[in-house]
Amino acid sequence: KNPAAPVIRPMATVARATAVAVARPGPSRFPSRGPVRRSTPARCRATGDLRAFVAHDFVSGSLKQVAELSLRRVEEPLPGLAEGPEDPKAVPEATVRIYNGELEDGREVCLKQYPRLFSELARNEIFGHSAVQAAGKCAHVCELLGTYKGTLGETWLVFSSECIYPASYWAERARAIGEQRQARNWTLLNLVDPQLDLNRRTAFLNSMVGQALKGLAELHAQNILHQNVTPDCFLLSTTDERGGGQTLKAKLRELSLCVSVTEASLRGGGTLAELWEAGAEGRGGPAGARREHEEDLWRRAERGGCSTFVQKRNFGIAEDVQQMGLSILFLVLRSFAGQESELDFDTVRRYACVTFKGEVSTELRDFVLADTEYADAVAYLDGLGSGPGADGDTAVDLDGWGLLEAMVDPDWRRRPTAEACLTLFR
Repeated sequence: KNPAAPVIRPMATVARATAVAVARPGPSRFPSRGPVRRSTPARCRATGDLRAFVAHDFVSGSLKQVAELSLRRVEEPLPGLAEGPEDPKAVPEATVRIYNGELEDGREVCLKQYPRLFSELARNEIFGHSAVQAAGKCAHVCELLGTYKGTLGETWLVFSSECIYPASYWAERARAIGEQRQARNWTLLNLVDPQLDLNRRTAFLNSMVGQALKGLAELHAQNILHQNVTPDCFLLSTTDERGGGQTLKAKLRELSLCVSVTEASLRGGGTLAELWEAGAEGRGGPAGARREHEEDLWRRAERGGCSTFVQKRNFGIAEDVQQMGLSILFLVLRSFAGQESELDFDTVRRYACVTFKGEVSTELRDFVLADTEYADAVAYLDGLGSGPGADGDTAVDLDGWGLLEAMVDPDWRRRPTAEACLTLFR
């Protein structure tokens, strides 16, 4: 069944993650290794499959800062969604730093550092990943290896380094098809296939989007809402399009604001973060950014007409699908526009949800087509669904524009599931 989905309404509290590349590497935060200590690895109490790392598990001096995530609460994230000006006092609430490092056994890892004040977000992310990994269905969600407790009370999450490039990073640096042709000399491959660059871009996008949708479907299958889907949340194993997407791996990250929608949670049971703290003393305290975000989700669901637990669950699923649709639309338009384009994610959201009120396949398409810079992007979305369907025989009666319009439909009840969206990308 199609999930319930939300009417576009102002969000009192919106958390957004934005990856910002850092030009210079950060200093190592782990102490000098000194004498080698060989001890049996402890187990994280969140789950027996996660490891509790210690400083000596990491190669001394290997830790380098590569990016930052700014988690911020913005009263008016998008002009036009609500009356009144944006809050000028809205500033980043937390800076989560991303590092590359190396373990003593030679494996490269990515580390995510949460300040002590935002340890609740770290705990929530731990159990979001644990719930998916325990089910064994996490091929398209970043793998969490374990945690490390810093000397200043900060929490470090240690991830596999299989995928490290945000999709937004690739899209902003991708060259327009015409620019690619001018940047290099023609080869025999270009003589055989004059549309080589366009075909590679098409295959790369199909693979990336398909895997991202599979990751979202895996979360929903485990009754977990992502609730923070942006172009920065898709991690890629490579930005090289020459493989045509055949070697590309794409995974979802950033589960710090994920919400459990199991029946127990919806009926008042423990949230993901509270389950982590079960049995611990001093569990109380201020609600925090994560809980405020979750409570605001249920308030929006009630304003959208949800009265039952099933409707609230479907409402949250539909919000994830809407955010995924907007992210896909941005990545397609931005990657085909070229490096000089100034198009950003908020502008795409404004066009799709406010200016054209969800009329993506008609009014927004005509608006985009008027700019020749996006001609290849329009052609790509037009071409989706023109071939055989998922069963190999039945043609899909829906193109890319039609799918995106369904994903961002103002009526949340008409939005498809993430699994259903895979029809054009299998």
